[in-house]
Amino acid sequence: MIKNHLLVALRRLRRRPGTTALHVGGLAIGLLCCFLALLYVLHVRAYDRHHEHADRIVRIAEDLAIGDFTIFLIDSNPETIEAVRTEVPGVAAVAVLDAEEGLARIPGGTGVAVEEVVFADSAFAEVFTVPMEAGALRLDQPDTAVLTASLAATLFGGDDPIGAAVEIERTGYNVRDLVESTPLTLTVTGIVADPPATTTLAYEVLISGRTVVDVRGGREARLGRGGETFVRLDAMADTTALLAQLTARGEARERRMGQFGGAKATPLLELHTHDQIGAVSYLTLFGVLAALVLLLACINYANLATALSLRRATEVGVRKVLGARRRQLAGQFFAEALLLAAAAGVVALGLATVALPSFQAFTGEDISLLGLGGPALLALGAVVAAAGLLAGAYPALTLARFRPAAVLKGDRVQGRGGRRIRQGLVVAQFAATAVLLAGTAVVAQQVRYAQTRDLGFRGDQTVVFDLDELGLADQATALRSTLGSLATVQAASVTSGVPGDIGALSLFSTPATVDDQDDDVQLWLADAEPDYLRAVGLDLVAGRWFAEGEAPTSFVVNETAARTLGLMTDDPTAALGKTVVQGGDKTLEIVGVVSDFHFATLRRDIESLGFAPLSDAPFKSLLAVRLGADNLGGGLAALEAAWTDAAAGYPFAPTFLDAVFAEEFAEDRTLGRLVGGVAVVTVLLALFGLLGLSAYAAEQRRKEVGVRKVLGARVGHLVGLLARDFVALVGVALVVAVPVVVLLARPWLDNFAYPAPQQPVVFAGIALALLLLAVAAVSVHALRAATADPVRTLRHE
Repeated sequence: MIKNHLLVALRRLRRRPGTTALHVGGLAIGLLCCFLALLYVLHVRAYDRHHEHADRIVRIAEDLAIGDFTIFLIDSNPETIEAVRTEVPGVAAVAVLDAEEGLARIPGGTGVAVEEVVFADSAFAEVFTVPMEAGALRLDQPDTAVLTASLAATLFGGDDPIGAAVEIERTGYNVRDLVESTPLTLTVTGIVADPPATTTLAYEVLISGRTVVDVRGGREARLGRGGETFVRLDAMADTTALLAQLTARGEARERRMGQFGGAKATPLLELHTHDQIGAVSYLTLFGVLAALVLLLACINYANLATALSLRRATEVGVRKVLGARRRQLAGQFFAEALLLAAAAGVVALGLATVALPSFQAFTGEDISLLGLGGPALLALGAVVAAAGLLAGAYPALTLARFRPAAVLKGDRVQGRGGRRIRQGLVVAQFAATAVLLAGTAVVAQQVRYAQTRDLGFRGDQTVVFDLDELGLADQATALRSTLGSLATVQAASVTSGVPGDIGALSLFSTPATVDDQDDDVQLWLADAEPDYLRAVGLDLVAGRWFAEGEAPTSFVVNETAARTLGLMTDDPTAALGKTVVQGGDKTLEIVGVVSDFHFATLRRDIESLGFAPLSDAPFKSLLAVRLGADNLGGGLAALEAAWTDAAAGYPFAPTFLDAVFAEEFAEDRTLGRLVGGVAVVTVLLALFGLLGLSAYAAEQRRKEVGVRKVLGARVGHLVGLLARDFVALVGVALVVAVPVVVLLARPWLDNFAYPAPQQPVVFAGIALALLLLAVAAVSVHALRAATADPVRTLRHE
């Protein structure tokens, strides 16, 4: 029976190639979107599953509440780590690690940049799976390291690295506590296989955490102060006892700043989506949009199939007279839908191969069709089968209900109900399309508004070098002097924070409220040199900036901080000479007030900010250089030449300040591209549907059109007559879409402190474009019917 259904379906589809192409094309587009979304979900879910005990590993962390802010802390202190290891039931092993960047070299050789230098304790292999290719993991011994196979090949070529020495010059954020970044000389004890692409814990070098390094006040083991902690449990149910221990210790521990905000034990298999902002939302969004596109494709199929039902009415009547049951007829139509879905699946796979490079660039994930396992292939097959069943359900049930007596007498087999259902489906298609296009416009307007907003500083002229990341913090003053002396440079300053990269936070009060912690005010902090004001392009509205040799008790605040601390209302000069207390014991004098500027996210109002003279050991070492506006290209070239001489061997990697804020909206731009891409797909699907339905409508009204032409009707009038019903449906869809757009856009815009004013002309343009596209799609067949020879039409009738 199934074979017979498939053979009959195949013959029918071959006889109508145009209709078959419409069906396959529409379903292929929907399946392509589903395939890509499914590949993304499967890829993300594959993260960290190569570890043997992945389903029983958690990372412990806690939240630190500082006023209105919550800071996520993943580093645990040694006391907490030991308590987890010895006092919590169900804990099988505890591993501590910390990652940073660095340069690896053979002693006397050229350095190779290494993004993942990981210090780990001896329990690392007890928690994680570490596939050794040669040698052994000696993380219980100081001054030892294992290299990945790729890094070992880069450093040693074909020579055996086991027992050889390697130097690691440490750079990056985690080295800021060091007095100096003295290279570590380590002994290579083993070679480990390169971690797979789907890993959260990437490493190129694994170094024993017992290796002694220089820190303030002396030398100690690299992991002597704790680090990122992973716990392997006997069972995930033991997470309850673990969280109870962490909560008890967190609430009991005294802190100089902030309060305990809660403990967390994040499963390893959720880390990738947990640590990447937006990853979870993208999983959901991809799934929802892909399902929407597939649903619209299935609607297209159902709409066209039911519209063409009159062509098959006689077939259904004859089959029923000859004894066919409704179930058998429904099976025939389901077979056709499944066959079309299978063909569309093959086409969609081909399209996916072509689209995959662009999709990889869009998601930032190394997604591949190669190497798909059995579960993935089954999932793709299930999507194809579901699409076939969904697309064929309504036509099968509708056509199988035809009454044979009415069909064979030539009576009407479809009433107004079927027509209204088709009209409702067209409205739903175009309403969804209009919502997606309008959503794209909302995102684009917001991103453009944020990027063109006056930030309060000259971000287009100032470039920043992260000296910590480059390992040049100890040369900060020399580099500032060298680069600042260039004729193309207006100012240069070493600082711990620039707009878009200010990470220090502290609590302040006035002398009158120093004993009342409820009145404490949060201020973001940055250390800066005398030329910082010119280097960044800030405006001083009262007082002065720091001079050379400025006292460490001097302080400059922005207008928001002065108001929040109660030092001024409208006149910034009122704040000058007043004092504030930092952390309850450090008194600072306000010597200047700068105008408010955006130094953090554009999603929030400007917050309180304070500046202090640059200390000997800043929290972070950045170099801000302001170039002349008349010749930025020449200024950058001169800057690169001076950098090459002053920092030979270190990459020239400047970042314009405005690019930092542009990066903040990368996720929103991605959202806009995603929704916009899906909107284009839905437009194509909707037009496919209109083409099919208009062809059917034109064919059904051939006799009417012929009679009207004989009676003198013009071509334009006939085209309008055939097209107006469809255009009216699109108009209804646009009206339906308006409240949906408002309902969805308002909560998203509320995430921004400065929402963009929406331009009605943009949305009017979208509506007009959809109407014109609908008219064009419908007019193709309407014009053909209107220009046909009425004599031939009537003779045929």
